[in-house]
Amino acid sequence: LLISMANAAHVSLAVNMVYSVRRTASDSIGTLIFALSRSALQALQSQGVDTTLISWSNDNDNSRPVQVQSRGFAAVALFKPVCVLVVLQSGYDALWIDTDIVFFRSPMILVNEAYSQAKSIVLQSGSLGPLGIARGEAHFHVEACTGIFLAKKESASLFEAAVQDLERMSDRGDTKVGDQAAINLALFEARFRRDIKTMTTFGVLDPLIYPAGGIFFQTNLSSTHAVLAHNNFILGHDNKLNRFKERGLWFSQSHDTNRYMIHRPPVPICTLNQVHIDQAKPIVIDSLDRVLYSVNPILNSTFLWTMDPVFCKRSKYALTLVSIGQRPWAQLLFQRIARYAKRLNADVLGLCRLPQLIDYSNEKFNVDSLAKRAKLILAAETLSLYERVLVLDDTVVVRRDTPDLFQIVPPLAIGATIEDDRIRPQSQSKKLLALAKLRHGYASSENDDQNSLFYWFNTGVLVLSWLHIPLLANPPPLDLDRLLFWDQGFLNAQVNAFRIPIYNL
Repeated sequence: LLISMANAAHVSLAVNMVYSVRRTASDSIGTLIFALSRSALQALQSQGVDTTLISWSNDNDNSRPVQVQSRGFAAVALFKPVCVLVVLQSGYDALWIDTDIVFFRSPMILVNEAYSQAKSIVLQSGSLGPLGIARGEAHFHVEACTGIFLAKKESASLFEAAVQDLERMSDRGDTKVGDQAAINLALFEARFRRDIKTMTTFGVLDPLIYPAGGIFFQTNLSSTHAVLAHNNFILGHDNKLNRFKERGLWFSQSHDTNRYMIHRPPVPICTLNQVHIDQAKPIVIDSLDRVLYSVNPILNSTFLWTMDPVFCKRSKYALTLVSIGQRPWAQLLFQRIARYAKRLNADVLGLCRLPQLIDYSNEKFNVDSLAKRAKLILAAETLSLYERVLVLDDTVVVRRDTPDLFQIVPPLAIGATIEDDRIRPQSQSKKLLALAKLRHGYASSENDDQNSLFYWFNTGVLVLSWLHIPLLANPPPLDLDRLLFWDQGFLNAQVNAFRIPIYNL
């Protein structure tokens, strides 16, 4: 059972974390948030979060953010080991996740890794500073981080000891001590304390796969295969929110969040009915022949090709294609795309007409600009329904030996081809990127010249995941610039601003 806690001030962070769990794990893991006040309970429930109230908590004491190691922190920190004890004593193992965490991949990866270590409790690696790493007995003088841990039922007495220590410290007037200090103290003293009934063994998670805030947000050290990011080593509720937003990891108040939190469909349901393209339900087809050879072809419409129309179930993966205007080669490309999609067990969503979401009152528009903007709109809508999306231009030929790109590109990264220096010199790419950032409202940074993300990538083939929804949340204006290669300028500016890693195809 994945658990956390939140007061009224941290509801939005809790929603952000739970949304990432639902996007990555679906129903494979249960979640429960302990509300520290009735106002937090009501707010969480209104957002579709499974919540229970710690009934003896006080609304007045828990309605504002409390900083780590600040006065009053002990009163809030005491609840963490209490919540864990409730779960352990109910017969469940507990996966504790702080609310300032976002998952990129399924929490079950963490669970399986923790169980493989065969320890009583497995925690996130701690450190003496934001960029440090501490692991195991060799660094026992450094606290393990209690923002992430999996505790087995056998470790219950450890958390009983932590609660007692926190109560004793609070009675002595220490209002700043936290759960991390108490749990680490109990871990250290478990070797000789009689009130810790079983010998508690502990393990530590890989700090590059389960990175802390310093490693993930301040360096490029964390793996693109990271399972999550912990937004710690920064003080202040607003600072945490801003750091999430700056990296495109803030989903708490988006329309897509509502789909997965408040308006979760009952199961079973025809999931194909949830698919809309450009404000309309697409024509569902089971053969690309209907697109290619029909007497009344639907190349002037929107369509959804799926391998499973009978059971009315969509795949986890999708390919998108926009082909507007006179494109006589498109039929041949559709055939190849369908074969590839079938091999990947992916759906295909196509837009083959002028999109309705675009205002055509501007007489200066051209088909190329419209098609590129429609491509971004279709990608955004598809990402809200599918876990991974492969965006293809209608000039891309898919070879028979093309590998499964979804298995190659990690979810955190965007799969794309970085332009070769022989095609576009790096000096020209830098100028293009500077113009693109200026055009789309991003100020150039003083560190741009040292920025390791300084490249220009082609957007004819893009491998995206649901994590990249904020990237496409605000489509560019109608008149995409030919000078900046239409959607390339917009996406390169966004990726550079959000510091999203590129997996070079």
